[in-house]
Amino acid sequence: MTRPALPLLALCLAAATACSSGGGGGGAPMAGPAPGAPGSGSGAGTGSTPGAPTLAPVKTKTAVVIATSGAGFLEEDPGQGGRRTLHLKGTPYEMGVQYGEMGGPEIEGCVRAAESFVRQNGVPSFLVPGLIPIGASLFKPYFPQDAKDEIRGIVQGIRNKHPRLGVTEDDLYFMGAIVDLGAVFDLDFIASFIRINCSGIAVWGPIAKDGKTFQTRCIDLFTGSGLERYPLVVYYKPAGKVPYANVGWAGMTQVCSGMNAHGVAISQVWGFSTDTRLGQPWGMTMKRMLAEAWTSDDAVRTLRNEPNRTYGCNFVFADRGDGRGGAASGRTAESTPNLFADFTDDDPREDQALWNGQPYGIRIPNAVFRGDCALDPTVRRFQTASGGPGGDPRAAGAYQKRYKGQADRLMAYVNAGQPVGAEELKALARGVAIPDGSLQCVVYENTDLKIWAAYSRFDANGAAIDARDEPFYLYDFDYYQPTVDLVLDRSDYAPGDTQHLALSLSNLGSDRDLELRLEIQPATTSSMSWTYAQPAGTTAVSFRQGQMGSASVPATLPLLAPGAYRVVARLYERGTLDLVDVGVAAFSVR
Repeated sequence: MTRPALPLLALCLAAATACSSGGGGGGAPMAGPAPGAPGSGSGAGTGSTPGAPTLAPVKTKTAVVIATSGAGFLEEDPGQGGRRTLHLKGTPYEMGVQYGEMGGPEIEGCVRAAESFVRQNGVPSFLVPGLIPIGASLFKPYFPQDAKDEIRGIVQGIRNKHPRLGVTEDDLYFMGAIVDLGAVFDLDFIASFIRINCSGIAVWGPIAKDGKTFQTRCIDLFTGSGLERYPLVVYYKPAGKVPYANVGWAGMTQVCSGMNAHGVAISQVWGFSTDTRLGQPWGMTMKRMLAEAWTSDDAVRTLRNEPNRTYGCNFVFADRGDGRGGAASGRTAESTPNLFADFTDDDPREDQALWNGQPYGIRIPNAVFRGDCALDPTVRRFQTASGGPGGDPRAAGAYQKRYKGQADRLMAYVNAGQPVGAEELKALARGVAIPDGSLQCVVYENTDLKIWAAYSRFDANGAAIDARDEPFYLYDFDYYQPTVDLVLDRSDYAPGDTQHLALSLSNLGSDRDLELRLEIQPATTSSMSWTYAQPAGTTAVSFRQGQMGSASVPATLPLLAPGAYRVVARLYERGTLDLVDVGVAAFSVR
């Protein structure tokens, strides 16, 4: 069927331009963050300053779209070693369907790699098929409902596009809880998790470049499991919540490394203790935190208030200051199921960390950092990490290399008068990550919403190469912050009806000048058919950081044959075919 020419198009484009222009034109007025938003305060949001935006120059990217599903799309970047980025948008179930349709084969591969890893580390092959559903059943009751909906959607999406694949919901629950399963029950096949640990540091203010916030996250667990074949960064745009990036592997819906659109980022460290129980996998708690937090304070609050924590972990959180009127900050947290302590930078409470009367905490203004050793005396009494409560933590390699090692490297820059930025933290991460066990190294540019990630990989001979020895690839989360959403007044119409379309534009990233295209398509149209089409009938749309605007547009539907249709809105980088965001609204004509 030929795509209809739309009276709808011109009206919507005019309204879109009005509602995004920062004022005038009869569009809805622009606003900063809602006064009641989590973490908000006076002056919250960098987009609340009135006046026309200063538009950034046209950005370019080498990534190309290789698959689409609904409002989601999958990109592959030949300029970054073929790395893939998956874009999901909508309700948890809708995002799950998109994930399954576009990432099914990689999800299957990652699940089977995890099974193989379990077999190679002490679990007899005949027990593995039973271990997965048992492990899934133990933790499934603690998964939040939106995570359950996403998992259900993933399996449905795989069935839609890849019916021969055998991924089940139990597989995905098991993947989401595999670390917690090993930690809670101290399983032999997870022994390598206990043998090696992680690290993280965040810096901001006068010791950071341009006063911005930067952060690291090193996953030092194991290499050679097969995860090396399936690295995947997933950008989530959950309906009604904060966009966030999950820097992980295909099919792992929990967040082990990630940052949201307010620059709130995660660094986690396994700080094992004797205090354990079944509960919500910590990666699921982090997923919820990223979808809701505006500040590091919010992140700490989410973790503290989670009633079903599973085992001992230390965390570093930082932000870019959206909920504090631009004042960035960082926090650390030390947690077990029944204990919790949190600290700010240069926190005098860290002086309570003593061994034989000698302090072992290190305080630095405008920086927070952790290895696996807790500084809170009560949490430390239950730890098995760093020599346990009866051992001198300063004698542990975790303390010397990762906790004190991070502090020493940071202070070398500070004492030399060298502000710390992404490049300095890449060098720091490489210096503290563990040889023969560096699975992932991440550097966050929290202020500018950029992520640098290095993953372990296999060489041509099948040997695992540490992430610390690999290049850092840039994932520009800021690039994809402009967002367009569509809502129709009802789901079915008669030919010639008036259709009311609510068009919303928002942006938590930098100021941008994009192009918007709207059209009606038959629902049977191949989703790939529009991805590379030359945008016709576009209009320029200016996005200001922090903006939120909407317009309701009435338009008479063209005379369409009965059937299923969709209104599709696409944002392109100005003057290019580079896709930034997609909005979709489905309807039928009777």
